[in-house]
This record gives sequence, C-alpha cells and structure tokens, in this order.
Amino acid sequence: MLIIGFNDLTKKAQKMLLEDLEFEIETKVYHSIRKKFNLSINEYCLIDSVYYYSIKEDSYFPNWCYKGIPFFVKALGMSRATVYRIIKDLIEKELLIRDNENSFLRTTDKWNKEIENI
Repeated sequence: MLIIGFNDLTKKAQKMLLEDLEFEIETKVYHSIRKKFNLSINEYCLIDSVYYYSIKEDSYFPNWCYKGIPFFVKALGMSRATVYRIIKDLIEKELLIRDNENSFLRTTDKWNKEIENI
C-alpha cells in the first residue's frame, strides 16, 4: 500500500482536501469527562470533533484530524479567535497534539483512554 504525505499532494489537491466540508457534526457530551478535564461545552465539542475525525477509518491521514480552522468555525459556529484559543488551551491541558509541519490535530492518549472507556 502506497502512503503519501500531505506535502506530496499538489496545492490544488491540498486545497480540495482541506475544503472537504462535512458540517454534520453530532456531539454526545459525557459530562463526567468534561468536568474531569474542566472543559467548557465549546472545548468539549471541538475536542470531540478532532477525536472523531482522527479515528475515521477512511481518513486521508490516519490518526490525524486534517480539518482546518475554517471547518471548525463553520461547523461549530464559533469565531476564528475562539477556535484558536480553544486549541491552544487543549494543547496546554495535554489533551491535543498539533503537528508542526501541517497543523493537523489529534487527541492524546490522556483523552483517548477516557473516551474509549465509556
């Protein structure tokens, strides 16, 4: 199986991939987990979305959420500044990891263990 990286794609292919806009997001909130990590509803919704897109079996980039800031702004109805702040806060809480090369996101084992043990 041939695996290519994001940077191996043409600029047009990268743009098309990142503009893959699926706005139908559903979030089931587990308040015990939300409270354990001291998360707001907005933080929970964003991290849940990152988790969902990073575990999709048909993902272009397995184990990574390649959805960009514009996607979360539109899909979750948050401002750009709010999305950036939430991502920063979740990284500081060690619940999210950002790939420095392409800004893809994924949840950490700390989050994954909690959500997978429900």
